[in-house]
Amino acid sequence: MKLNFTTLIYFKKIVKHKNITKAAKELNIAQSSLSRTIKNLEKELKVPLLMYNGYEMLLTPYGEKFLSHANTILNEISVFQKEIMMIEKHSQKTVSLSIRSASKLLPEFLSQFKIQYPEINIKIYSVSETSISDHSKDIVDLEIYSAINPKKEKNTISLFTEPLLLAVPSSSSLATMKEAKLKDFKEHKFICSYPNQALREIVNYYCKKVGFNPQIAIESDSPETISEFIRVGLGIALIPKITWSRFCNSEITLIPISDPVCTRDIMLKWKNSDNISDSASLLKNYICNNFPEYAHGNLIISNKND
Repeated sequence: MKLNFTTLIYFKKIVKHKNITKAAKELNIAQSSLSRTIKNLEKELKVPLLMYNGYEMLLTPYGEKFLSHANTILNEISVFQKEIMMIEKHSQKTVSLSIRSASKLLPEFLSQFKIQYPEINIKIYSVSETSISDHSKDIVDLEIYSAINPKKEKNTISLFTEPLLLAVPSSSSLATMKEAKLKDFKEHKFICSYPNQALREIVNYYCKKVGFNPQIAIESDSPETISEFIRVGLGIALIPKITWSRFCNSEITLIPISDPVCTRDIMLKWKNSDNISDSASLLKNYICNNFPEYAHGNLIISNKND
């Protein structure tokens, strides 16, 4: 018999229980197999390791020495396994990113990151602005989402705050307004994203803040589709100024809302520093340092009142 790690584990279980039957039960092996393993071990070492004291199995002086060395070996193996996991984590080249907001701006932005770090793969989870209360936890490395008045949380940062503007058809009489009070649009039809999506919850929040629930005429999860419905006069909408600006054109007028001031924050969340890979940390820092400027640089406002 060759001494191996399994034998050391078996030996420790017997020492723990002081009983072959109980040790075999925990190890889920036959008692006869466990007894044979220990006898072969003693035969190989040429010394007795265990002795009976009534119904208990106790260590001999040789057994005490062997247990000490067995603990050292198994502890070192455990440390080595953890070191392997750390090496694998830091050498991981795939980063998972959940995109819940600002999804239309990110492809071009991430392509610039890929130019700098071509060896890093990015796995995208697009959740179409899933509910702001439904964050993925420890499933992805990074997550971009939106929130209202976010609280300071560990491993979370606000990338930027963007206003919500009232989007109306440029052909309507509303387009001449310099600014708007949200309460004045209680009777108007709204075009919104689907229920339980982040932007819809934010719109509901601000409408309820001034005393009404928005009358929803059309629902869509596509900024392009919502913009088209506004353009043809089927309703009005609250549009994020920065992340949705490219979907507006000269046929849509964006009006600042003076009461209440409506904003949302674009947030970045990441795993604990102990769990995040070097590649994910690189992408996190790249987003924090560059995405706010990139998003503002892509700002296109079709608003004849600006």
